[in-house]
Order: sequence, then C-alpha cells, then structure tokens
Amino acid sequence: MSHVEIRNLVKSFGSTLAVDRVSLDVGDGEFFSLLGASGCGKTTTLRCVAGLETPSGGEILLDGQDVAQVPAWDRNCGMVFQNYALFPHMTVADNVAYGLMARRYRQAGLLGRMGWLLRTVSACLPSEDMDRVREALAMVELEGLEERRPGQLSGGQQQRVALARALVIRPRVLLFDEPLGALDARLRVKMRQEIRSIQRRAGITTLYVTHDQEEALAVSDRIAVMNQGRVVQVGPPEELYLRPRTRFLADFIGLTNLFSARPEGPGRVRLLEGPVLPTTHAIPAQGAFSVAVRPESLRLLGAGEEAPGTFTGRVQLRMFMGSTVRYVVASGPLEWTVAAPLASIAEGVGMGDEVRVGLQPEDLMVLEDSE
Repeated sequence: MSHVEIRNLVKSFGSTLAVDRVSLDVGDGEFFSLLGASGCGKTTTLRCVAGLETPSGGEILLDGQDVAQVPAWDRNCGMVFQNYALFPHMTVADNVAYGLMARRYRQAGLLGRMGWLLRTVSACLPSEDMDRVREALAMVELEGLEERRPGQLSGGQQQRVALARALVIRPRVLLFDEPLGALDARLRVKMRQEIRSIQRRAGITTLYVTHDQEEALAVSDRIAVMNQGRVVQVGPPEELYLRPRTRFLADFIGLTNLFSARPEGPGRVRLLEGPVLPTTHAIPAQGAFSVAVRPESLRLLGAGEEAPGTFTGRVQLRMFMGSTVRYVVASGPLEWTVAAPLASIAEGVGMGDEVRVGLQPEDLMVLEDSE
C-alpha cells in the first residue's frame, strides 16, 4: 500500500489551464475517486499521477517521494483504461504478462532482447512470473481463459483482463480512467462491485476517475468533486450527498430541489417567490443564497398530519420508479420533486390532486452560491 499526496498541481495546455492548484491526500489502501463532468480536469490529474502527462507545476508524492518528473515506467503504477488497451493478437495470458515482460526486457542486454523477438510474451518469462499471471487471473476469476484472444471475450471479461494486467505488476497505486464507460448499465453495476471487492482484497491504494455520480458514491471511501480544474469539495460519499457546501455540488450530485432564498428571521428562510421554511443550518445574515432539499426528504402529508415545514401544491406529474413514486408538485411558480415510498399515503395521489408537502428543518440545506 502507498500514500499519495498531490500538492498544488498545475497543468496547462498552451493557454488552457486544465488543472488549477489541485491538492489531495490519498491514504494507504484508500479507494479515492475524482468525480466531475467532462473537461473538469479529473483525467488530466490522473494522467499526471501516472506519469503520462508532465505537470506544469506542483508536486506528486508517492510515499513521500516526489515523482512529478519521474518517468511513468519507474513509478510502479498500474492503470486501467476506458477502452481496455488490450493487444488483440495476444492471448489473455500474454496480455496480462505484458507489463512483467516489459520490465524484464528493459533489464536484459542486447543479446537477451534479440532472443525474445520471435517468442511469445509468456515464453520469455520465468516460471515465477507466470505464477503471478495465474494468480492475477484467479483474482479476477478468469481461470481457464488464458489462451483466448480478447475478441473471444465479453466486455466484462475484457475489463477483468485489463484489471489483471494492472494487478500483476504489484503496483504501489492502482489508477482507473473511466473504466466502465464502454459497458452497458447492468454490467457497469456488476463490474463496479467486482472492482471494489478486488481492491479491498488486494489492499491497493486506488485513484478512480469517473463522471458517473452513482458509480462514485457506490465504490468510494472518499470523493473529490472537480469543476473547471479545481477541487470543489472532498469527503465521504454520505457527506457530499447530505452536506454539500455549494450550490454547484448540490446540483451536481443526485437529484435535488434547489432554490434561491433570503433570511426571514432566526432559523427561517424565505424562498424567492415561495414559502417561508425552517432550517437548522447556519443562515447568512443578509443577501441571497441557495437552499436545497433532496426529494426523499420531502413527504406528502395525510389528513391531519403536520410537519415543521409545510407548503401546499398541485401534482403536475407522477412517475413510477420501482421502489418509489416520484411526483412533481407545483407550488406557486416553484416546482418541487418528491420521492415517496410505495407503502405511503402517496399511493392514492394522482395527477392534478392538491397536496400538502412537509419537511424537517435539518433537511433544508443552506448553500454557498459559489461554484
């Protein structure tokens, strides 16, 4: 396991600033994700850690050693790419063994290298290296497929070959760049569970890049959300979802009701063009700010039922989502999304019905308007 520290990392491409003073601290054995939209700088940050891009400034420390100017092949990082980057003419075993062969090749003299030209990757390696190949394939549950070619495998199996190739070199850090982007939705869920399980068993420090919020929330110990080359907030998944600090983050992660507001006395806010609602969160003394509440934190109230914060509205849309029913409720000029469990008063609520909606003060988040 290794400790990764990034200090004030900067990367520019001409006049374009792709990474702007990013600082992160990834602990031993941690599964740490970089999450953000396309162009936010997450992949460039990962490529700087891998040694595939040279930073314009800052430090990248692996176990206290600055490797910002160290070549990629001397960092001992394993990387899994979105497109797998498998050699189509090689067998599964040879693809997995390629990193070990490359290391042996660099260590060999000229005569030794010439002797490898007409041999397969596996034939070039000593028995202890092939034992490591078999061990890596067993870890990703691909025993028995050693002689197949990538074209004979499913997308999920190809992804596991790419993961085994990264694991076989026993890397200090495991790096993933959008590894599930090429898979269908059902297989993505299965593979993210497998990646997390394998990472836990191996205990390897992992840096994982994705634009998929659900994926990042499901697999990560901590997440850094990036926007316009900068880190917006770092924390465990629960913290980012339930306690975002900014309007951008609340809007980016998950579905939320997001409105502008102003103070209306102690512990109360008035939504612009909306109701007055209570909150337990700190309220700015003056000026406009934003508030947010998750759809699952809102309740459709039954007859005689009360809540600390309430407002009335009319159902504009009803969507069956499986375990929940999602309602869009119009209250004045504002539209609210409410996620109601199936076994609730909401079962009998339909399009056009007038409803009362309730919330608890702790669920109404007060946010900075900064990006």
